[in-house]
Amino acid sequence: MQLTPRFVAGSWRGQAWHCGICVTLDEITDSVGNLYGLTEKEIAAGGKQRCPSEARGMTAYLVREVSGVSLTDLSRRLKRDVSTMSKVAKRVLSRSGEDSDLEKRKQLLERALF
Repeated sequence: MQLTPRFVAGSWRGQAWHCGICVTLDEITDSVGNLYGLTEKEIAAGGKQRCPSEARGMTAYLVREVSGVSLTDLSRRLKRDVSTMSKVAKRVLSRSGEDSDLEKRKQLLERALF
């Protein structure tokens, strides 16, 4: 991907670009929270409860799909280890191939954001 002035200017304001569409970390976390019925604080909370855990994974997956937003940014925001965020993003991607409901949620968020 070639860095254009528009991309660089957008990334300096905490924005990222996906296929020419500007997406912020706030928009990703808000969209995931709305879909799962969770606040950002609930998504960040510790534990392995299915809903918050899946929401964290979905957030991490979406962040990986966007240029200019990093898992490091997300891990700082949610106070989680970046390697853990990477693992849960991969888990969402692999599980979505087997779980049609998870795949539908993933596609719904992708359409809403990208």
